[in-house]
Amino acid sequence: VQVNGKLRAKVTLPRDAKSVLDDLADVAVDPVSGLILLLSEESRRIAVMHLSHDGLRLMQSHDLPLEEGERPEGLAFLSASRLAVVTDGPARLLTFRVTRRAAARV
Repeated sequence: VQVNGKLRAKVTLPRDAKSVLDDLADVAVDPVSGLILLLSEESRRIAVMHLSHDGLRLMQSHDLPLEEGERPEGLAFLSASRLAVVTDGPARLLTFRVTRRAAARV
């Protein structure tokens, strides 16, 4: 991670995340929760990660509903509740409604 052009920390993927992601094509940060979404072109999957002082932790992963030969190339939040994934072969823009679990109350 770089801050003001200086390397501050090096974060590696945990083993469980590597098992669900064959590669890394893109990254986005959830504007509400701060969770990190990693997109894998080869796995055709999104992994949801939590970053803390202990490093990255895999929270969940989601297989993308893609057609045969379709490859996810990028992702971005369009709003707090809409996630877009762009694909190649054929080129499409897919949008997904983002749902979040309610925070536990103490």
